[in-house]
Formats: sequence, C-alpha cells, structure tokens
Amino acid sequence: MMRTNKELNVGNFEVDWEEGTVMFRVTNIFTANQADPRVIAGLVHTAVAEVDRLTPFLGEICRTPKGELLLLNIPKLMQRTELLPPAPEA
Repeated sequence: MMRTNKELNVGNFEVDWEEGTVMFRVTNIFTANQADPRVIAGLVHTAVAEVDRLTPFLGEICRTPKGELLLLNIPKLMQRTELLPPAPEA
C-alpha cells in the first residue's frame, strides 16, 4: 500500500489489519458551512476511480502465497495493463 501511495497524486490507501480491509481516503479542508458540492463530488469520483483501478492489483497481492510476498516485484506488478479496468467512454 505504501508503494502504491507514492505514485498517487490525490488520496491514499490504508489497511485496517484488525478488520482485514483496505480503504482509500481522500480529504479536503473546508471552512465552516462552505463545502463545495462540486469539490466533494470530485473527491468521491477520485476515490471510486482509484479503488476500481487498484482492486485487481490488490487481488494479485492477496493471491500471492505468504512466503512469496517479500519476493513480489511491486513496480512490475503495477505495469500489468491487463489488470486495469477499461477506459471510460467519452
């Protein structure tokens, strides 16, 4: 997760070890009662897009046997374009 976070421009992934869950968080600071709905919508869109994009990579990591995790080449894994979702239509 930390290696993936290095490559992100917005937001970050986190792991809840007790629950066994992965989360993606994106934040912004707004003044009191001044939240811009367009900015919030953009943050939600970013979060959903990043989770959709990286879930297949997380699946590959989860399928890697425990004893082989340290040998997993994360940069090479992240270059596997067949794991990326299809590009959205215009």
